[in-house]
Amino acid sequence: MSEEPTSVASGDSDTERLWMLAAVAALGVVAWMKRGVVMAALVPYGLTAPNRTPFHGDWRRPDIVTDWRPAPGWHLTAAGWAALAAGVVGLLGLLACVHAAAAWSRWRRNGGLDAVPAIPAAAAAAVIAAAVFLAALVLWPGLVWPGALGGATAGIAAWAIGANAAVRYRTVAAFAGRADQVLGHGHPAAGRVCARGWQRSAAGGADYPRQIDAACGPGWQHAPGELAELGRYAREVGWPSYGWAFDPLTKRLTGVAAS
Repeated sequence: MSEEPTSVASGDSDTERLWMLAAVAALGVVAWMKRGVVMAALVPYGLTAPNRTPFHGDWRRPDIVTDWRPAPGWHLTAAGWAALAAGVVGLLGLLACVHAAAAWSRWRRNGGLDAVPAIPAAAAAAVIAAAVFLAALVLWPGLVWPGALGGATAGIAAWAIGANAAVRYRTVAAFAGRADQVLGHGHPAAGRVCARGWQRSAAGGADYPRQIDAACGPGWQHAPGELAELGRYAREVGWPSYGWAFDPLTKRLTGVAAS
């Protein structure tokens, strides 16, 4: 019984990868078929230039673009090659983020009982860095190095912030996946369990929230056994003990970490 969700999830994951590869291949075919239009549109931004050199066409007549060749009548500049590299990195990062989003959706559909999916913080940072770099090239054509510096700075900052946030989010998801069964819902949902006031434990362990807010479902009885289970789930993810208070009007449970 426990192996069935894993096999189904693996099949779904393989199908998602095939669909993403098919989408990338289709996009590549369309881009190649329309490469002349695309490269001509990028000329004002300094990413492409007409073939008007002895290696690309008749240099004695610079007004003629050699569109008689099989290849388009334009070529990538240095900024264009940099933009192409950034675009490829950003596209790969975007595919990783889409795959992670599908894994999280599948995790919630399976009731939060499977392994908590990973959060590709590095891939998201790559997408942000590529977007900043490409935006800088479009807004300020020719300024390759300032755009590259801005993109790298944005990517590093996003990774530094996102890596820690990803660990915290996965920890809350792991707790919510267990706690929602006790809270009377039976399955996890986004935003149902919230953690606030994060701080690092004095013993140098993992970060933990000072306060946990949870929405209770129709099956919640506020029994001592339920509170004991919530405490056990908190210790499983490395959090301390919590004192729990239930508001019957709002049907919300609040846990405050013991000092």
